Amino acid sequence: MPRTTIVTVLYNSADTIGPLLESLRPAHAAGAIDIVLVDNQSRDATLETVADFEREGLVRLVHAGANIGFGRGCNLGAAHAAHASMRPAGQPAPDFIVFLNPDARLDADAIATLEQALDANPGAAIAAPAIERPDHTLQPVGMLPTRRSLILERTPLHSLVVRAQRPTPDADPSPTTWVSGAAFMVRREAFERVGGFDPRFFLYFEESDLFRRLARAGHTILICPRARCPHIGGHSTESVESGRISGSIAEHFIRSRNEYARKHFGSLVMALADLAFAATLWCRATFTRNPQSRATWQARRTCGLFRLPEPVPPQPASTTAASATSHSTHATAA
Repeated sequence: MPRTTIVTVLYNSADTIGPLLESLRPAHAAGAIDIVLVDNQSRDATLETVADFEREGLVRLVHAGANIGFGRGCNLGAAHAAHASMRPAGQPAPDFIVFLNPDARLDADAIATLEQALDANPGAAIAAPAIERPDHTLQPVGMLPTRRSLILERTPLHSLVVRAQRPTPDADPSPTTWVSGAAFMVRREAFERVGGFDPRFFLYFEESDLFRRLARAGHTILICPRARCPHIGGHSTESVESGRISGSIAEHFIRSRNEYARKHFGSLVMALADLAFAATLWCRATFTRNPQSRATWQARRTCGLFRLPEPVPPQPASTTAASATSHSTHATAA
């Protein structure tokens, strides 16, 4: 029986989900993994792409019934992996869950490496592969947002307060504070104990919030550079990192950033961080004459100051029963 369930949330993922599932096929054939896909009401050919994989039994497909966001989609997938009424008859709940973006790739050796890291470190709740960018560089880790990093973001002083770590190729697992949400393995019981992802984070900062709550519960996070995860997309993350955010993506980023600051550091830090962020973007847009900076500032101005996520709407009727346990667990743990 598989010890690990892969959970992938889909939204207009037709171009990427096929190659991801092909990369997971050998591990599934060996009985090492189960795969749960959660579709957030994709409007492209995602469902048609997934249909053949579902017919052959490679994946279990869950329809969210709406675009419920990344964190809620992950919670829904985790519920289908963990609870007896939702998983295949006779299949036990997994020891581990891997949350994996559709534009990432993960092979059987990497999955085994992550399992071994958690087996060897009972106090660790998360083991993550090194994220390999399209240019073959490894994405830094250890950048869990703090009070100072939020207030100083996009300023010349930011690099002085952010303690990014560059994974060393082929190094042993080592502790860190933050890993990419594109791919990580979590101990299922620890994930459930802290309530899973906070559904108030529709997009962005949901993994940072989870990592803080796990750390508060006494767990550590491991980066495992011997496990590699090519991340061939990452467009939304790269856009935020480089300052190119616009439209609804910008609004999700800003609202989630404010909620993270408010939840973990208080309303004063949230207000200072949001004011500083807006001021920095205005300066860049005004004095650099960069079209990208101007577009980012326009999106920031449209969003307004001190905006928090909207109240979480009720779960669509088609998935309420399937996700009730996950959401009620979160409510008691938040």
